Amino acid sequence: MMKILAIDASSEACSVALLNNNEIIERYDVVPRKHTELILPMVDEVLAESGTTLNQLDALAFNRGPGSFTGVRVSTSVAQGLAYAVDLPVIPVSGLATVAQGAWRTTQQDNILVLLDARMSEVYWAYFQQQQDCMKLIGEEHVSSVSQVGKPGEGNWLAAGSGVNVYTEEVTALAENHAMTINTDSQYPQARDVVALARIYFQAGNVVNAMDAQPTYLRDKVV
Repeated sequence: MMKILAIDASSEACSVALLNNNEIIERYDVVPRKHTELILPMVDEVLAESGTTLNQLDALAFNRGPGSFTGVRVSTSVAQGLAYAVDLPVIPVSGLATVAQGAWRTTQQDNILVLLDARMSEVYWAYFQQQQDCMKLIGEEHVSSVSQVGKPGEGNWLAAGSGVNVYTEEVTALAENHAMTINTDSQYPQARDVVALARIYFQAGNVVNAMDAQPTYLRDKVV
C-alpha cells in the first residue's frame, strides 16, 4: 500500500492529488493568481476525503517546473513546508513530464512533444516516450522559440501543452514539417499525473529531503 500527496501550482491551473493505494483523489481548478489561497484548502479536502493525515503519507510530490515562476515557487514551498513538518521524503516531478503523462493518459499516444508557454515568445519543450506506463524524457528539456524546436525521433508524435494553443501558427507549421498531430486539450499539468509519475519514482528510490527540493526554471530571466 502506498500514500503519496502531490501538489501542482505551476500553471494557471491549481491541483492537489492523493494516491491512496490504487485510488487517486484530486482537486483541480483553473484559477489564475489564486493558487496561494486554494492550495492548502485543496490539501485538506483530499486528505479528509480519504481519512488520511499528513504523517500517514509515504511521500510528498510536487511539480518542480518549468512553468510559471510564481506558481513553481508556490508548489515548491508548500511541498517543502508540509514535508518538513512531518519529516516526509519529497519527490520532484518535471512539469513537462507531467503534461506528457496526462496526454498519454487521455490519448494513449506513446510519443509526446510537450510545448508549454514560457512567455517572451518562447516555449519550454521536450520529447517523451511511454515506457511501462511512465513517460520517459528523450534528450533534454529546453526553452526556445517554437521555430527552434528540434526534430523528433522516428514514429508518430503528438504535440501537447499550453504552447500549442498560444502559438497556434508556429506549432501548426512545426507539426506539418514533422508529420505530427496536435492535441489542443492537454493544456495544463495536473496533480493526478504528478502523483502517477511520483509513484514510479518513489519505488525507484528517487526522493530527496524536504530542504533539498528545488524548482527548475530552465532560464534565469523568468516572468
